[in-house]
Amino acid sequence: MAWTRLADLARDIAGDLPPDLVAAWEDPAARTPDLARALLEPLAVRGTVVCSDTAGLSRMASVLPLAVVLKRIAEPRERIHALGTGLGGRAIGTWVADNSEMFYPPEVPLEPLLAGMVRIHGSGPVQIGWCAHVGTFYEVGGGLYGPDADRVETIAEVHTSGGDSLVTPEARAALDPTGFVFRERQAGAFGSVLEVHTDLPGPAHTGSSRFPIPYDPAMQALLHALDEADPTPVLEAIETRHRAVRTVLLAQRGAHVPARSLADTVDGLFRDASFQRIAKAVLAAHTPSWNVSGGLALAAFEDASVGLDAARALRSATRDAGLTVSIGIDRGDTYVFPMPGGRTELAGDPVNRASKLAEDLGHPGDLLVAGRVVPDGIPGAERVRYAISGIGLEGWRLPD
Repeated sequence: MAWTRLADLARDIAGDLPPDLVAAWEDPAARTPDLARALLEPLAVRGTVVCSDTAGLSRMASVLPLAVVLKRIAEPRERIHALGTGLGGRAIGTWVADNSEMFYPPEVPLEPLLAGMVRIHGSGPVQIGWCAHVGTFYEVGGGLYGPDADRVETIAEVHTSGGDSLVTPEARAALDPTGFVFRERQAGAFGSVLEVHTDLPGPAHTGSSRFPIPYDPAMQALLHALDEADPTPVLEAIETRHRAVRTVLLAQRGAHVPARSLADTVDGLFRDASFQRIAKAVLAAHTPSWNVSGGLALAAFEDASVGLDAARALRSATRDAGLTVSIGIDRGDTYVFPMPGGRTELAGDPVNRASKLAEDLGHPGDLLVAGRVVPDGIPGAERVRYAISGIGLEGWRLPD
């Protein structure tokens, strides 16, 4: 990695990282646990984090109009935000796709929070899985980082299914167990977690239901209007304003490996910042429709060949910087939402499929292109076929 740019990258990550400590991190021999702790300690927050993930998104997207899917996966997150803010919690980041993340300071009691979350996951047509963990987190650029953050986020995303309510042993130790039943289960490398069950009613949802959604106010109003008796005019308005056939590129920096130490966290932050700078420059040169956040980049192209050129350029530029990416590309009906600040949010089946190619099937350095992007094939590419989450995927793995 081009560590000589650390001072600039530090400003990208968080303006309050001490410059002398950032400069010290440039020396590989100095990247010790003590230095990592000194860099991150000013950004530490102690409390409870609850992360959720929605089950069955791929199946819903295959049978329902996308606008209806967006509305349905928003409903449990509206309840989570109303519950959480009413109890004194706050949302973390922008809740893209079908995830949510709330932080609660130590003074927020866990008993009503967990009872309320159990009630939410079992209500409504959309099922969620969630995990709660008590620990120390490092708040950087609006997100939470560190081993504790990676632990709860990964358990919620990888080790839950619809209807699962999980707590870590640390969260279990911090609450009064009266009225709760716990059953132990395993969460891979994270060891044991506890399923939580309760008949407690949970508190009223007194907070705001408006979670940090990546759509402009006009789109949010249209989604809420789907509750009307005849949603057809609303669906038509969303289709007319936002749907177009696009080639979608999704790139992930490396393979996500949860941080096991603060040194891993600092390294990951700087690598993400370097990836973001490269991805923004490459994608902006090829399309106005792109968004880069953390270790992910997403872009849409009218011309499939331009998308392929951008993917090759991104893979080459990141490799030159000592980084690896996995890239997935698909094409089809895509919903394009221009956002303030020049960002673009994308949704639709091509986004879902490109994500599966890059994040679920791709290895670091892979460039996987769905067959419907290039039906006639690509010279020198390897034909690949996969099935994941009930979806059959076939396409091409492009050589370096």
